[in-house]
Amino acid sequence: MFFERTTPRAQLGPYELLRLLATGGMAEVYEARRGGPHGFARRVALKRMLPQLLAEPRAVAMFCDEARVHAGLYHPNLVQVLDFGEHEGEPFLVMELVEGPTLAELLSAVARRRRTVELGVVLTVGQQVLRALDHVHHARDDAGRPLGLVHRDVTPGNVLIGKAGEVKLGDFGIIRGDALAARTEPGELKGKLGYVSPEQAVGAPVDPRSDLFSLGVTLAELLLGRALFSGRSELEVLERLHAADLGVLRTHGAHIPPDVHAVLAQALARRPADRFESAWEFGVALGRCIERHPAGVGAVALAEWLRDLGIAKVESGISVAPPARALAAVGPAFRLRRPGGRMDGPYRLAELLGRFATGRVPLDAEVAKDDGPFVALAELGELARFTASPAYRALDEVTGAASERWRVEGLNLPWVLFALARRRRTGVLLASNGHDRKRLYFVDGGLEYTVSSEPTELLGISLVTSGLVERGVMERAIERTGRGGRRLGEALVADGALRPSALLAALAAQRRTRLAHLCQWRSGELAFIDGVSSREAPATAAYGALPLLRQIVLEAHSPERRAELLAPWRWARLRRSAGAAHIVESLQPTAELAAALARADGRSLDELADGEPGASAADAELAARAVFLGLCSGALEV
Repeated sequence: MFFERTTPRAQLGPYELLRLLATGGMAEVYEARRGGPHGFARRVALKRMLPQLLAEPRAVAMFCDEARVHAGLYHPNLVQVLDFGEHEGEPFLVMELVEGPTLAELLSAVARRRRTVELGVVLTVGQQVLRALDHVHHARDDAGRPLGLVHRDVTPGNVLIGKAGEVKLGDFGIIRGDALAARTEPGELKGKLGYVSPEQAVGAPVDPRSDLFSLGVTLAELLLGRALFSGRSELEVLERLHAADLGVLRTHGAHIPPDVHAVLAQALARRPADRFESAWEFGVALGRCIERHPAGVGAVALAEWLRDLGIAKVESGISVAPPARALAAVGPAFRLRRPGGRMDGPYRLAELLGRFATGRVPLDAEVAKDDGPFVALAELGELARFTASPAYRALDEVTGAASERWRVEGLNLPWVLFALARRRRTGVLLASNGHDRKRLYFVDGGLEYTVSSEPTELLGISLVTSGLVERGVMERAIERTGRGGRRLGEALVADGALRPSALLAALAAQRRTRLAHLCQWRSGELAFIDGVSSREAPATAAYGALPLLRQIVLEAHSPERRAELLAPWRWARLRRSAGAAHIVESLQPTAELAAALARADGRSLDELADGEPGASAADAELAARAVFLGLCSGALEV
């Protein structure tokens, strides 16, 4: 028998229900508390099914699907699952309690105060939700098989903002996945009216691009302060939605910067093929907008804006990271003496290791610990592993050991990356662009290890910035890695500060970030040294680079930049290379992109851009992407 929902201090298993937070079509969410010995207590969010649905097997199966899938997803921008249980036949799901408003509540508060949502807030929310969606869309099971997940309910009510400005996506109640049994009946609409994609609205198959459309609706409504798809009846709303009618955006969006407007328009394209290919690509486009409109962007700015709005205080269980120079002063201090006698420091060990890992400490510098004498870097025990590793010694200038060299110009950079992968080369690619340097270690064509001079791309900094590890915990782990010779990720996992799956995801994200940054270079030098190993045992096997390169190379170049790079070959006759079939198969492109690559054989880009009678601008853009990918990867020749 189920307790009365309004009864105070009701229990569900070991959890005491404190207050009702929200009610949906299938479940209720409560603030709850679990007590323990010696005064231990933790507040959580507890989700339970509506009592009238407990006798419906399909509803129970969906609830269990949500628990099983959601529990396997771990990302700082996702609400985390803590527990799943059953009490007297009633299943319940326990999640972290995010103390802050949903976007729906935020919109209501803004409307009541006759305010508008600032651009920086919208860009921050969009970027963080896209990170969550990228993780969801690329999730794999324990055997490494893609799960093919689509959230299907990216709406303002399911995006929460914590008091420290952290943004989290929740509610996986109607998620779709390749390994999940179909729970949607023919003609049944899953998702909130006004936010579903055109294909979702008519019950057609959906893929991750459907979630991108829903996020586009959400971001547009934040900027507009009104519904994007409205009508006098549900049928009218569905008709406008299915037509992707953006009249409201055009009429009321004059204050939206043109570049942000263009990004929203692409996310809200009626045809999935005309939208961004992935959450990662959408995020890259938003990142460019952030570079042009940086005011008010970031978690701290978002938290301060919430406080000014009067709906949240800047306080949370997740602390706002202090400036880098305000790190906890623990452990010994280190001073550097550079060649020529210039002194640097003092530095704590974490900062010193970070500077060494990014090449900002020359190998012939000397270091002193506290008030001790200056010694060579290799003589300091805390730096021994790093000074002995070719991966970190390799950030000096490119030397004559290189067997091949290229300048970063035209299509050289992406062509070199693809060539190393498809020719199954083993060695190190050295990339230099002024003070920016990167090293990519290939093993049999797979990308095994990367090193970068960019401090923000260090694993420790990215883990703290993303909220996966607290700064103090990171500091202590770095101190131990320096003294004990362990790698940072291994130390964090051993300490229980990071799950192994989260470490692997962070390392994959680091690799993608470094590649994306490199692919955006417009000048510099490249050199390749055969047979060189990093001697750093990777956390995972060498990563197959071709599918990753396909995605990043296309995302890293805007249509304008692609047109600029392709200009010399605009009227050249294209032909498939001898190994084109194998290359295209290895790239794993979308069906549309593969078809466009096939059409390019025997034609020029100019002919492809003109297209067939009735071809749209999107068809011309698809042709340009295909030619760009084909020339970079070697699938097409001129």
